[in-house]
Amino acid sequence: MTLPITLIAYALSEKVVNQLRLYLYLKENCSGHFLLIEQKINHACEFLGLKSEKTFRKNLNWLIKNKWVAFNSKTNSCRIISFARLCHKLGIKTKTGVHFETDDFKSFRPFLYAAIFAWTIRRKDWQERQPVRKKGRTSKSMSKPKCQMPNRYLAKILSLDHSTISRYKLAASTAGYISAQHRFEDTELPGMMLYSFQKYQPEDAHLLVIHQGTVQRQQPDEIKHSIHLKHCRTRSP
Repeated sequence: MTLPITLIAYALSEKVVNQLRLYLYLKENCSGHFLLIEQKINHACEFLGLKSEKTFRKNLNWLIKNKWVAFNSKTNSCRIISFARLCHKLGIKTKTGVHFETDDFKSFRPFLYAAIFAWTIRRKDWQERQPVRKKGRTSKSMSKPKCQMPNRYLAKILSLDHSTISRYKLAASTAGYISAQHRFEDTELPGMMLYSFQKYQPEDAHLLVIHQGTVQRQQPDEIKHSIHLKHCRTRSP
């Protein structure tokens, strides 16, 4: 299925990843309606690795309360609303999607993290490559696409702290969705100058390290990923 990338961003920002995971499971394993019988609930718990039916019910009740699914008491079933209707309800746009496969349920959070990294890199690169208007005319950028992204850029988009973004990167890398290559800019100053450098340039202090015997400034990691992004057609809710 093609999962709207902004829905992933919403789930991470609002800390409703477990609820999104159940919503996607219901969406993939039924034709729009999920019958709440013991056999189906047990299968869902086993597939998603839930410890008990109580956890399933807790997440399902959240989905019902927030109208991601609609419960019919007469048929004891849930109707799963479409991506278009859900995104419209949440007030988020759906221009970009990510290809999601059944196997991605197994490492769900790392997949979400990697998808967000891939989308953010593309978004940042697109913004930087936009034509720059100078003195009444437009100058086009001819730079090649980059695979770099500072943690602070994604932290700002998701309204999360830098340490959380670092954990996301590590988890996505460990799961094999992305690879991150550290990059440094050599100041050509000896290691003994690190303290002085940090003292007189406090705004860059967290970026300065001793690497290969000299003071170097950390640059955004170069990230490669295996995530398949695609354009989403706008659909009416």
